[in-house]
Amino acid sequence: MKKALTLLILLNLVVSCSEDDSANEQESAEFPTNITLSLQTAEIGDILTINGSGFLVNETYTVTFSTNIIGNITEINSDFINVEIPQNAVSGNITLTFNGITYVIGDITINTSLITRLFTYKNQITPSQIVEIDKTTGNEISVIANINHNNYLADFNFDSSTNEIICDYSDNNVKYLYKINVNTGETISVQSNPTNGRYENWIMSNDNRLFAYKDQITPSQIVEIDKTTGNEISVIASINHNNYLADFNFDSSTNEIICDYSDNNVKYLYKINVNTGETISVQSNPTNGRYENWIMNKE
Repeated sequence: MKKALTLLILLNLVVSCSEDDSANEQESAEFPTNITLSLQTAEIGDILTINGSGFLVNETYTVTFSTNIIGNITEINSDFINVEIPQNAVSGNITLTFNGITYVIGDITINTSLITRLFTYKNQITPSQIVEIDKTTGNEISVIANINHNNYLADFNFDSSTNEIICDYSDNNVKYLYKINVNTGETISVQSNPTNGRYENWIMSNDNRLFAYKDQITPSQIVEIDKTTGNEISVIASINHNNYLADFNFDSSTNEIICDYSDNNVKYLYKINVNTGETISVQSNPTNGRYENWIMNKE
């Protein structure tokens, strides 16, 4: 009888301990509570503190910013997590993921300071290169990419959505788009030839659409180009004169390509609205001298 009673007590202790262990495991897996954010506005690289209760220093947490950009956690204890606001994060919701559970824990406004970098095409060497230049000293900072062919590059644009320089070259009368990623140095060639005419004077809009001047056809055209395939997406406008267009810029305030042409020694600005296809010619001649090499500032 004593043996049976002792066995029963031990069994109860084992069950009790098991229940306690399960309770402890369940408690340890709980999502943190009373979460608040230390900042409502911040900049890239700032440290955001996520305050709360019940953070576990030996567990894995994931902090995600819009749009699906994960921040680097720099410090964690039971009361807070510190996370660095990552490159390419934008204003919006912040989520915290733990143990397969994700909650929106707040939102933040990211102040994106304008950071500009200067690149140049370095040729007359083998191989030619894309390099970054210090705007203050004029010195070369680093080589971004070695060009993997011997053809001359022209018509340089920058695609901010992919961090790529987009230019073009011709090889045996075949036109190619050439893309250089300024972060990775990866280069890609994409054949881009119309059935008739030729593409030149490429221009990128502020929302990263790529347009080209299609000439050697009648009438010449402004067309939109697929950056991935090099194929023509659509005709934006047919040019209503036979003069050659040059000095292409993009006006983001009006969604217009602005270029120029000369007709009987008279200079004209030529504006093409990329949304409506409307074209406008505006005479632009000084009393003395001449205008050329137009340039538009970027907003």
